[in-house]
Amino acid sequence: MKRKRFLALAVLFLGILMLAVPVQAAKYKNVWKKQNQNVYYYNDKGKKATGLTQIGGKSYYFDGKGIQRVGWQKIGSQYYFFQIANGKKGSMVKGKKINDITLDKKGRAKKTQASLRKLKIMVEANKVVEKQTKPLMTKPQKLKICFEYAKKTYKYATWRSFTGKKGWELDYAEDMFYKGRGNCFSYAAAFAFMANAVGCSDVYAISSGGHGWAEINGLVFDPDWALVSKVDTYFAMPYSLSGVQGRPNYKANRVYIAGI
Repeated sequence: MKRKRFLALAVLFLGILMLAVPVQAAKYKNVWKKQNQNVYYYNDKGKKATGLTQIGGKSYYFDGKGIQRVGWQKIGSQYYFFQIANGKKGSMVKGKKINDITLDKKGRAKKTQASLRKLKIMVEANKVVEKQTKPLMTKPQKLKICFEYAKKTYKYATWRSFTGKKGWELDYAEDMFYKGRGNCFSYAAAFAFMANAVGCSDVYAISSGGHGWAEINGLVFDPDWALVSKVDTYFAMPYSLSGVQGRPNYKANRVYIAGI
């Protein structure tokens, strides 16, 4: 009898104690937060926003963990572009042309046979950037990580002759993103698309007809040559070093130039 009474009193005491403890309010509400080099948005319930989210009249995208994602994204069956910036600046772009692809007033990319092919490649490039880097890293940091990723991850293989036909950069980028292997033109094209996903401007895949490299803001990036030569890192190399101490003569051989 005493035991039952003790248990009853204990339960009653715990109940009173629980009622007396105030419910802890959400730590963050309606605010952008930078945590662990990622960017999040906490909604009015104090929860991390996920998916396509409206904030202040603009559209933003967050993955399943609440991390803000930018650049080219496939959401459902549609493709969208979010400005490559963090927080408020990383909103959806609407009614403009990005990478020669038209976006309608709702931000949806116009899908044609040609645009779909390029969209798929750009989404794949962005996936690499998202997986290998953190949003709050600097562009140079992201570029270097992607450069090393290309060197260490992709395998050298060749099975076609370079023709320089329109869209060659798409053919070779697909080699790496879909097959994981390719030749110098493949390294060049894939890295150029990664650089574009990082947010770099003036990005090109370039070929002499016999060798390929990427060019970003007038500098040479050649992950393929970096695998076989110790003369240079071939990362952000100035054209003034073309042909110097065994380096390829990049400057005189910019024959096939494909803007990303």
